[in-house]
Amino acid sequence: MLYLFIALTASIIGAISGLGGGVIIKPILDAIGHYDITTINLLSSFTVLSMAVASTMRHYQAKTVFDQSMTPLLIIGSIVGAMLGDSLLTKTIEYAHYPQQVKQLQNILLLILLSIVLLYINYFNKKFQFHMKHRGFILFIGLSLGFISTLLGIGGGPINIMALTLFFALPAKDASINSLILILFSQASKIFNVFLNHDLLSYDLSMLLYMIPGGIIGGLLGSKLNHRLSSQMVKAAFNLVLLFTMMTTLYNICIS
Repeated sequence: MLYLFIALTASIIGAISGLGGGVIIKPILDAIGHYDITTINLLSSFTVLSMAVASTMRHYQAKTVFDQSMTPLLIIGSIVGAMLGDSLLTKTIEYAHYPQQVKQLQNILLLILLSIVLLYINYFNKKFQFHMKHRGFILFIGLSLGFISTLLGIGGGPINIMALTLFFALPAKDASINSLILILFSQASKIFNVFLNHDLLSYDLSMLLYMIPGGIIGGLLGSKLNHRLSSQMVKAAFNLVLLFTMMTTLYNICIS
């Protein structure tokens, strides 16, 4: 029931704010310490994918409008980036003498990136916003977001939000919705890559029986709430989750 609660809560908040849930799930699973780094990444990815599918379907039913010139390019880039990021992470874990060090490095990089995101969203987003339109640049941003999110095992929500705001000047709600779309395709790409290159039966994924339903229900509820909340409320949820995740990540760094 603990894992169902984690998946459900993270997915509701992730769907509301565009964080996706992975940035909440992974640090919490790291702190609980029941699984190794590869299993945690898989549990997080499957849960986040189920949340993103449910949330995207809800937005589709609500006829949410997407930028048809930008969003497809971001999606293509994120798919390629996710496959590259997963391959690099797999090789790093495979050749590392101490896999725990890889988890520690992930947490340090995550804390640095979350700190940058928090500062930008709250203090610099009005001063630094660009309206980039070049197709090659949009593809590059999508690839970078897919690569970083998969390498860190978080789904990429906070980094997606910052990049979409910084480079494309998207409002909070639009950025959150586009972030969920990127999370959907990057995580689907990562899991497809896992199916091709790994034996899933060698991992203990029994908790998915609880986490996937939590992700689906959370995605449906969160996306419904996203339509009802103002951009200011979405931003407030984003900040609260970011602060909680940063504290959890700092705890994981200290106890490792």
